[in-house]
Amino acid sequence: MTRRAAELQPSHPLLGRFDTHVNAKEWLIKSPDGQVFKCRNLMNWLREHEDMLDGTVRQAWVGLAQIKRSMTGVSKRNNRTWKGWTVVDWGD
Repeated sequence: MTRRAAELQPSHPLLGRFDTHVNAKEWLIKSPDGQVFKCRNLMNWLREHEDMLDGTVRQAWVGLAQIKRSMTGVSKRNNRTWKGWTVVDWGD
């Protein structure tokens, strides 16, 4: 992270890149090798585990969010995986 980005990054626990972010949700995701991970604030978790992804953080977030939309019926696409990653469960 550049110095400028660090200066702009909110440090408040409800606004910054924290599990306590006001919009953070609970996620249960499964990796291609079968490991299950529980996280709160998916985007933050993806940033912290970028080395595990076969793509960018943004691509992973979009892919997993699309799986959730498919599972809830919001999307007519039937996406069940993103490069082997799956969504097991989520909460509010």
